[in-house]
Amino acid sequence: MEDNINNIDVWGVIDTLSYSSKFDVNAGRADRVFFQHMQEGLQNGELDKIYEFIDAYERGRGLNADSNVRNLFKKAYTEDAFRLCKTLAQKNNIFEYWLYVSSNCDTDMIVAFTKMDVPYPKFYYECARSLIRNVNEDARCEEGIIVATKKIASMDLELWKRWIIKNESNTRWQKIVFIVLSQVSTEAIDTYLQNIHLDMDIQKGAQDVLGQAFSKLPEQSKKYILNNITDTIWDQWNQLIDNKKKKYETLNKLLFTTYSYLIEYCIQEKFEKEENWKETFLKQADMLEKDMYEWYAKQIHLESVFFLDITKIYYLLKAGQRSGFTDRSEELSKCVKMILMFVKRYEYFWKDCTIQKDDFVKELSYLISTVS
Repeated sequence: MEDNINNIDVWGVIDTLSYSSKFDVNAGRADRVFFQHMQEGLQNGELDKIYEFIDAYERGRGLNADSNVRNLFKKAYTEDAFRLCKTLAQKNNIFEYWLYVSSNCDTDMIVAFTKMDVPYPKFYYECARSLIRNVNEDARCEEGIIVATKKIASMDLELWKRWIIKNESNTRWQKIVFIVLSQVSTEAIDTYLQNIHLDMDIQKGAQDVLGQAFSKLPEQSKKYILNNITDTIWDQWNQLIDNKKKKYETLNKLLFTTYSYLIEYCIQEKFEKEENWKETFLKQADMLEKDMYEWYAKQIHLESVFFLDITKIYYLLKAGQRSGFTDRSEELSKCVKMILMFVKRYEYFWKDCTIQKDDFVKELSYLISTVS
């Protein structure tokens, strides 16, 4: 076919393309399970089972592109790009999308497909998945992922939910997620909020990816996002800390997460008025004092509660600093001195995070120095 590619009816060939799945009788048990799940997924339309097989295959040998099919698709794309997009999308089959789109279409073709309008959200999903896996990370891939995920969010919230869950920790996604959120519906934003983990661990060398991404947004985009996430993030953050306290979840330092910067932004937005910020700060300090005089069966429980309370105070402190609050009262000064007293009393808790302690004390001391 390669020698006669210019003389054949590419559309007729593409329309008749099909695949067959065979399995080596000597395959291992794990491979057999993956293959069986893929068959069940194709039969029942279960994406998780289909992708379980695809992900395993990609982790292993990977799918080798067929040069004849690639040449066929390139010719079809040159003749009528939208027709090719529509023809492939109409297959409405994740496995075929993987075989033909992700493996036999180049980056420019896939990015172009994301900009074309077809009523098949799973097609956009596989296009975005292919682009985010592209080893040559570039602006073209980001552009395609943004366009594709916006369409997924507008067409199929369950598929959008799956995308969020599967890519939450992917730093490539973190770099562009806010661009997407600034251009989707409030329902899509709510789906995002319900499926992220505010305590997700910081990846090595990537702790400020989300913060940097958010700070680069135009002010109008920031405002739209904050208007739609602030109350929920604040409520989820408080619930998260409270749940950790109830379980005495082990913690021996301040709780910093992938979402730390976003949480700070939301707290700043939540307490735009200084009197509201101050009231909340005082209440949290009262909670620390109450908790520090409770009885605990184990010292490790006290340490956990201490750092969880201090974490909430620290985030409030940073948000107030970001807002430039300067009006201080004697009441606030006494509160700060009480917090500093507990920091000193339990100084040995900070043995693994002295830099955090020094920063925290510095910020608290600044409040005292500016009391009016």
